[in-house]
Amino acid sequence: MEGILIISGPRTGSTYLGNELSKNYDFKFISEPREIKHLKKAKCIKLIPFKTVDYTLDDIVDFSKRFSNIILLQRKDKIAQAESWQALHGMKYLKQGDHLKWQAGTIEPKYPLEFYVDKIKYLDEKIEWLSKKLNIPISFYEDIYYEGKVPYDLIFKPDLSKRLRQEQKKKKQRYL
Repeated sequence: MEGILIISGPRTGSTYLGNELSKNYDFKFISEPREIKHLKKAKCIKLIPFKTVDYTLDDIVDFSKRFSNIILLQRKDKIAQAESWQALHGMKYLKQGDHLKWQAGTIEPKYPLEFYVDKIKYLDEKIEWLSKKLNIPISFYEDIYYEGKVPYDLIFKPDLSKRLRQEQKKKKQRYL
């Protein structure tokens, strides 16, 4: 295998997916590098195509040629994604690598939910563009984590007890 590239929006389970795949395939995991041109060896790398990175979508297309497995990852339930991102930003004393458990409505938001929804829409458009350009389907958090539909038949068995959101209500997925 020549490496795994995960391109996602925030709060899609991509960090946990990357960590677990790295363990399973003995790769070093690199999460959200600011630049990609210096990364030579194939590894497991997670990218979020924000405006704050030093590469373009075309750079990602070129970079993706180094990988035998490319996962474009989104969530179907955009409201849950936005709530999770909002909660992450609301945790005032969060340190890199900390995993704090939370429940909806218990964290003071830094920005209104609509702020995160707009950012998610923006990033989803980029991932959809990459999907068309690379001719790769988009995978979804819900399918990978709850249906076991892992792209390329990669070995991934999530431990759902490690979910950070404690309350999982039985409701329809909320699309935007």
